[in-house]
Amino acid sequence: MTGLSLQMSRNGGSSLDSPRTCAIKQGLTETPILAVVDQDRSFHVVCDASDFAIGCALMQHDHEGRDRVVYYQSRQLKPADRNYPVDDKELLAMKYALATFRVYLLGSRPFVVYTDHASLRTAIKSLHTSQRIARWLSFFAEYNFQVEYKPGRLNVVADALSRRPDYACTRPTPMQLASYGRLLPRRLC
Repeated sequence: MTGLSLQMSRNGGSSLDSPRTCAIKQGLTETPILAVVDQDRSFHVVCDASDFAIGCALMQHDHEGRDRVVYYQSRQLKPADRNYPVDDKELLAMKYALATFRVYLLGSRPFVVYTDHASLRTAIKSLHTSQRIARWLSFFAEYNFQVEYKPGRLNVVADALSRRPDYACTRPTPMQLASYGRLLPRRLC
């Protein structure tokens, strides 16, 4: 913007039709700007889990049929969560999404949860579960939704949120361990 102001003052007038100005306008008015919730349209949720984080987004289709993000959310996995099998991490991501977007989803029209983990379509109907999964399934029963598979290459929003580099767990180098000696726990991540 400072460069634009300088250019405008040098030219002695407005430069509102310059390519640079048009690019700025376009960048400020197109996605990834968050959309305002439209209660007349149904929601859909995308979620994903990685080895160290989970991510999700609440979305709606606009009047042209494009996906618009209403809300982004992600978090690091807690140390205990990192020990979960892949199926459980993906279910945790779904539970996190539904809990985070509860105010929008609970009592709304039916919605779809998209995941890149195909087995989740049947996991929420499974009879053989752990106590943890049984609690999560009880939580899911409050919502009116269906789970649909979306291949990872198409589930880019949730995938990117679950793989944020600042969430990645870094292990100390042997030199760092040697310098700290017994002060560091054996397993940081």
